[in-house]
Amino acid sequence: MNLRESALDNQPLFDGALYFAGYDGHEWMARVDVDSGAVEPWDRTRLQVASPPPMTRVEVRMRVLALAIMLCGAGCAVGVAGAPVTGDGAAPAGWVAVRQNQASLAAQPNGSKPDGPVPLVGGRLALAGVTSDDQAVYLDERPGSLSAIPLGGGAIVPIAEHVASDNVRVRANLVLVWQDLDPQSGAGTLLLWSAGQPARVLSRSSVAGWADASPDGSAIWYTDNAAADGRSADVVIERPAPHASSNELPAIGLAAVVRIHLRPDCMPEVGLIAPHLLVADCGAGAGLRQVRLFDIDRGELLAPNEAVDRARWLPASNAMLYRSWDGNLRRWSIADRSAITLFEGIVSVEAVSPDGADALVTTHQDWKTGHTDLRRVSTTVPGPLVAIRATSDLSLAADAFTSDGARTLFFTGDTPGSGILNAAPLDSSPSVPIAYEAFLARAAHDRVVLYGDAFDALDGAHGRVDLHVTNLATNDPSRSLARAADVALFLNAARDRVVYTGTGGLFVSDSF
Repeated sequence: MNLRESALDNQPLFDGALYFAGYDGHEWMARVDVDSGAVEPWDRTRLQVASPPPMTRVEVRMRVLALAIMLCGAGCAVGVAGAPVTGDGAAPAGWVAVRQNQASLAAQPNGSKPDGPVPLVGGRLALAGVTSDDQAVYLDERPGSLSAIPLGGGAIVPIAEHVASDNVRVRANLVLVWQDLDPQSGAGTLLLWSAGQPARVLSRSSVAGWADASPDGSAIWYTDNAAADGRSADVVIERPAPHASSNELPAIGLAAVVRIHLRPDCMPEVGLIAPHLLVADCGAGAGLRQVRLFDIDRGELLAPNEAVDRARWLPASNAMLYRSWDGNLRRWSIADRSAITLFEGIVSVEAVSPDGADALVTTHQDWKTGHTDLRRVSTTVPGPLVAIRATSDLSLAADAFTSDGARTLFFTGDTPGSGILNAAPLDSSPSVPIAYEAFLARAAHDRVVLYGDAFDALDGAHGRVDLHVTNLATNDPSRSLARAADVALFLNAARDRVVYTGTGGLFVSDSF
């Protein structure tokens, strides 16, 4: 995060303060008083107020130098246009502390929320996710170090070094990290980290990306004993337990329960909602995907004796929802040990509602564009499909339902995942447009929706958007939340905070 003297050359410099700049040089995020070092959140709209007489550039440079010395002491080199750095190029402890202390501004004396985004930490960062106990997990892209910081502010906790951004998975209160990958097999060392515990080794031969945790964090599955070509591996189950002295402990619970085959033409499906583990695998040779179902505390259970596609577990009813190989939507119940057909003739199961009572399915798809139709069906009893959108011109948002399950969220337009953002009730009522040039949409708490527009591409689908928030329950106008936020953003478990990276660092906003 750089200290800028001025947003634009023709704009007067401000007396007695420096500003952290974001976006294009005039999206100010924080203000630092040069004399006291005090930091406060700053919104660019406040730049419209009258300012004191401008300082000369010589005065500005002298005050930058004084502030840098105050923050980091005598052992720092100072770049006038940037943050102070130590001899090895790293930010000094005092400078990091200033960044950390900005997060404490989120706790206002009267308990109110801060007005706008709050910077957590500076640097060129990539956000990996947010844990269920409100730890923002991020990667410093230059040294490749993975760290965590509490959303409410506090000390930065190192997790691992030499990590690539696509080799991190955040689930519940757990972080899974792959290191030292073999280029032939794509397998390497798998670490497990959680707040208050050091990272420990789970496997020395785990295929990157093939591990996950139960939504409540009570159990995890991961691959182990990967083949030399990376085409097969064991699935191992563990229930995370406190650990003290050893950095490498054996798995707790079941050993390897099944071997999966990572075939490009038929990739396996693995899902875990403790205590149930669902594995659908095509095997080593030609064949269809077969399901195996496990109770991780008791062993393997009876499962449907048929090939399946896109299987999903329904925890509220101890049942499995899946598309059979002949295109029927079916439900398998553990209690009945039998399957029933809910509807004949679907293309795919796209999403399940938060309460598990409804599913969104498609009956036809434009394979060239990726667009589909969208229909709702009950997951409990056979019945007709309810058309939410009968034409093949939509794509679902990353969160297909609002958090209260009352609306579906989808895009219509030429490019899947962008265009007109719509919200539709679960009956046949007309959909309502939320935004006309949206690029992403996420379900916040209740019926609040977070979306981005003004997409600025940086690298393919990666880029930045301006964030807005709207409440579908009140029909109030959308509010602007942040400018130039990276699209790889995350909500916390309560879905009342959004965390994202942008120009200069990592930010959190809970102004919704």
